Amino acid sequence: MRRTLFAFAVLILGGCASATLPLPYTPAAAPAQEPIARASLAMGEVTDRRDIRDRRWVGNIRDGFGTPLKRLRSDLPVDTAVDRAFREGLLRRGLLAPVQGARLRLDIVIDALDANQLSRREARVVLRPALVEVASGAHLWTTEMRVERVEGRATLTPAGVYGSLEDLHALMVRVLAEAVDKVLDDPGLREALRRAPRGG
Repeated sequence: MRRTLFAFAVLILGGCASATLPLPYTPAAAPAQEPIARASLAMGEVTDRRDIRDRRWVGNIRDGFGTPLKRLRSDLPVDTAVDRAFREGLLRRGLLAPVQGARLRLDIVIDALDANQLSRREARVVLRPALVEVASGAHLWTTEMRVERVEGRATLTPAGVYGSLEDLHALMVRVLAEAVDKVLDDPGLREALRRAPRGG
């Protein structure tokens, strides 16, 4: 009864709780070091193409009318957080090289990165990575990488004020890590790295 009254009070006041949390790279398993590390791959430009004004926005928990009750934001602009995640992923694989003198770079376009909850928790990341030869600007490999996950029990009523921003954040972190791993472990990228011209 007390919890119900609290929820009703929040709705009446029209409050929107907010949590600002990091988006670290936390892979489910430790990435393996790669023998192609000599390919000298630098992290290039990460571009946030999401159609939103708040570059730190990640998602919302909404009521049955679609009104945001709780807001999840990144502690960094999302493009910076994604850049750091990829740098960490490359470093753990032994692939990260300094930008200066690098022959190859990895550019990332973020088409979607969000986590939302009405009844069940949902998170998605859509990226367009490209392996670029620095000297010529030629794209040696590119693809679209999409990861979407839904968790929790479907209910007839929205989660509303009972929804957990911490749980939504944990799902977002897992989905981001999975997207980074799918990009960096993609067979097409690995083949492009092996075939890339070697410096003299």
